[in-house]
Amino acid sequence: MNVTHVFCPEPHVRTEGEDSRHVPEAKAGQAATLIRNVANLNDQKLHKELARAGLPHFETVEDCRKRQIRDNALMEAAGSIPSQLLHALRREECEDFDALPFDSGASHLAKRLYRAECILSATPLIEAAGQAHLLTAIDSTMRRPVGKLHTVSPARILRRIKDCLRQTSQNARAICGVEACFDLGADDNKFWAPHVHCVVAGINAAELRDSMRDAFAHSEVYRPTMVQPITLGEVARTIGYCTKRGDILRPEYTAKNGRKQRRKQRLRSHLQAEFASWTAEYRPKDFVALVGFKRNGHYLVTT
Repeated sequence: MNVTHVFCPEPHVRTEGEDSRHVPEAKAGQAATLIRNVANLNDQKLHKELARAGLPHFETVEDCRKRQIRDNALMEAAGSIPSQLLHALRREECEDFDALPFDSGASHLAKRLYRAECILSATPLIEAAGQAHLLTAIDSTMRRPVGKLHTVSPARILRRIKDCLRQTSQNARAICGVEACFDLGADDNKFWAPHVHCVVAGINAAELRDSMRDAFAHSEVYRPTMVQPITLGEVARTIGYCTKRGDILRPEYTAKNGRKQRRKQRLRSHLQAEFASWTAEYRPKDFVALVGFKRNGHYLVTT
């Protein structure tokens, strides 16, 4: 990767009479400087900031490269490398995805960078909005059988969540992420199960539960929505959880108490190839939605 000039703005100094709501945005701006440094492979500083935020074991560049090699090989073996990626590879005359645009969904490094940006930029804005909650929502109409994950639109799922949050409160601030696990039922019922995790602030828990219960009343699952409080020091880690990849297999089993539970395992090769091909069709930011703030370059600012 070519090293480019990094512009580092002057540190924020709060002046007398300054509106306190700008302070979180200043912190988000400092995070943006870190992100630009990371793009230039200044990775140690990123890990220090993420560790300070509560994520000392955040994925490394080497982790990304290992996943990249695995996914490339699986997609090639399955013949499922998206056509635009093949064109990009031929255009760059390279044998791997390192030469792809850095916002490509096929690049694990791009996904890692965007996830770090979300964590460091959104955390101060969410914390400034008051008590935050983790919202999980599952729409059973978005389930897909093997081979049909490509028919799922992340934008469609996120649009519904965003509309619901905005209708519930004008003060809502949220960062939402889409992931797709593969559920393997005890009755051999197999399907992709896209769902959404959101960190939400500016809405009290009762209002959030009521609005989401109504919005997902049609979903044919035992508990289509769940709202849990987030302690102040866990906001960054929870944002990291919401923006993770989610490529796991979840076989169902019956626990000792008689309830059905799911354990987490790695996807099998043909499922991993399908998942990698699906995410490669989009940019990392296409799997994330913002409510109550917007992107300004590497910055997030309140709206």
